[in-house]
Amino acid sequence: MINTYWLISLNEENYNITKNLGFTIQGFNSFEKRKVSRMKPDDRIVYYLNDVKGFVATASVTSEPFEDETKYWFNSNEEESFKDRIEINPISILESKNYIDGNIVGPSLEYIKRWRPEKWYLSFYGMLHIIPQNDYRYLEKSIESNSPKSFRGKKSKKIRRLTR
Repeated sequence: MINTYWLISLNEENYNITKNLGFTIQGFNSFEKRKVSRMKPDDRIVYYLNDVKGFVATASVTSEPFEDETKYWFNSNEEESFKDRIEINPISILESKNYIDGNIVGPSLEYIKRWRPEKWYLSFYGMLHIIPQNDYRYLEKSIESNSPKSFRGKKSKKIRRLTR
């Protein structure tokens, strides 16, 4: 089975909500529904914080996509509930002092080649992106080497999925 490598671009507030949920679930805005439908178990995720321009965590997808209206994440559009969701497990999570500076590693990524190096961050406009495996591996290594602990091989506690 071939994995897909994803980059999730969030603001720090919504990232902290995912973190406080124990990296067990991730919701996506309605604009990403089509991409979310392509996510599958064992895909890999790297988290990027667009307001601090930093790479901060890696995770793996553990479920097929599903919908849930429970409100966790925030958006300027109050009707947005990030209802398209997946279950996840953390791999590596950085403390804020160890975030990987996007201004240093961002311009070297394959994914951003069509952007001018000084405007690399514009390539992460939007919440969900498929990135090349090489970019994921490079970011994964950078995050793991700066992470005090890795969750690889460990199962996180799942939050109960609400059904209606």
